[in-house]
Amino acid sequence: MSGKIRVSLDCDFYFLDNDNEHTCATDFNNPADICPFYRTASFGQKELCGFAESRLLRKQDGTGFLIPCKGCIFNKYKWVRKN
Repeated sequence: MSGKIRVSLDCDFYFLDNDNEHTCATDFNNPADICPFYRTASFGQKELCGFAESRLLRKQDGTGFLIPCKGCIFNKYKWVRKN
């Protein structure tokens, strides 16, 4: 065995907010509209990217959409689903 293992990820898309910018979720009431790597810690007080292991921030424009971290694989390859 070479030490490498090929894995695949069954994930549909990434999401755009109202300003057509990337976001991690568009509707928390619908699990299909949340990135599969979205995580919380500290009883929901910290929002994290499970892929890049980074903290997520929210837009401060009143909408509260999540801003993807720099290591986001969906943002990197521009995999997008428009609402």
